[in-house]
Amino acid sequence: MKIGSFEDIEKIKKSGLKKLKPEDKIRVSVGMATCGISVGGDAVLGEFKRVLKGRDDVVLTKTGCIGFCHEEPLVNIYIPKKGIIILHRIQPESVKDIVNNLDSVQTLGSVLCQIDSWDHLVGGRIVYGSGFEGILRWNEIDFFKPQKKLVMRNAGIIDPEDIDEYIAVGGYSALYKVLKGMTADEVI
Repeated sequence: MKIGSFEDIEKIKKSGLKKLKPEDKIRVSVGMATCGISVGGDAVLGEFKRVLKGRDDVVLTKTGCIGFCHEEPLVNIYIPKKGIIILHRIQPESVKDIVNNLDSVQTLGSVLCQIDSWDHLVGGRIVYGSGFEGILRWNEIDFFKPQKKLVMRNAGIIDPEDIDEYIAVGGYSALYKVLKGMTADEVI
């Protein structure tokens, strides 16, 4: 979409949010940073493409590294109103079982944690849902507990190749604010 006005940016933001949280589709995101690829993430993504071919009830996308590299390949599964489940150490031979159990993915043995909401900082908190009882939240995992993600806050959640998703979580918001009406002194 061409950006010619501030209204266009708002439309892109809404479009990106619908991609992150589809209302009527499950979203599967495969970790495709170098750490994920190095342990087979590209093969996992390829197998998801093969198994999901022809299905229009699931959106398949890539994501970056959430920082837990030794648990890769990671796969995020967003289920509308329930939230995001993160599966870890996924291998291509597990994909068919995952796809066959998308409605009950929380029962699979490869569940690492869940994300019910995420503070994207600049773009604010997005509530993804809360329907996975008894599964640790991401910030209850020992690895993440002491961390405060700032610069790489959106990595592992959004598709790094999708500008709409970046704008949806606050990307370019400072530029937007400046262009929308700050004076030179306010910018300084």
